[in-house]
Amino acid sequence: MPLDGWRARNFAQEPYLHAVGFNADESRRIEKDSSVTIGGQRHPIYPLHAAGWSRARCQGYLFGLFGVWWPKSCCRQCCFVSEAGWPEQLDRFREMPAEAFDHLVDEYVAVALNRNSGLFGPGRSLTDRLRRDDAEQVLSFAAAALDRCRWAVYRVRRCYSGPGKAWRSVETTLRGSRAEVVAFLDELAAHVRVRPTVDGEHIRVWLTPPLSSYPRIEEFFTIAPDSVTDKQRPGFETRWHGHADTRLLAMETAALTYARTRTAA
Repeated sequence: MPLDGWRARNFAQEPYLHAVGFNADESRRIEKDSSVTIGGQRHPIYPLHAAGWSRARCQGYLFGLFGVWWPKSCCRQCCFVSEAGWPEQLDRFREMPAEAFDHLVDEYVAVALNRNSGLFGPGRSLTDRLRRDDAEQVLSFAAAALDRCRWAVYRVRRCYSGPGKAWRSVETTLRGSRAEVVAFLDELAAHVRVRPTVDGEHIRVWLTPPLSSYPRIEEFFTIAPDSVTDKQRPGFETRWHGHADTRLLAMETAALTYARTRTAA
């Protein structure tokens, strides 16, 4: 991380004070932050909280100095935005759409691989919020980026031992234009005799049935921009084959053989 490198260059192993601007209403964030001491080297202090200054008081103070309402310091894609703070965040997207649209593309990829990965939580995407509030320009920038980028078909597998506890594998199966990967996914579904599932903007070909119990496994093919690095935890295949039944393994073989044939062609 850049801050880690800066700290190492400037402080080495020397202890230092780290003043953090959490305000009087952010005690919970202080509880979490204060536990990060880096082996006793970092000593955090919270002057605004100690002085009892709220965010509103800080804004008023800055307005008195500069004559402007100081915007909150955060990224345009920040997910730590309450409904109360959303109007200010929405203004950022509207004012700087050319800088902000990449975050919609990133979210699209994340949700394609995991339906629960909306930026504001499961089923609560940044895209949905912007559509709700008619932020058309940033949505148009994102749509154009999705149309012109290179796409890929991904094979996604997970072995769940409990809610949110999974071993994961992501593999790129095929690359091409958006139209090419959409067509391939339809062909793959027909080849393994599975009907594609449409979930909002995303299409998935599921090889496993929907289950809610644990432990369980899941496998599907989906499409998204070609920006995901293949990733698999060591030992995944052993664990996977300990759970996958003969029906699933046969479908996998058929799907992967078809994909290799198409790739070779």
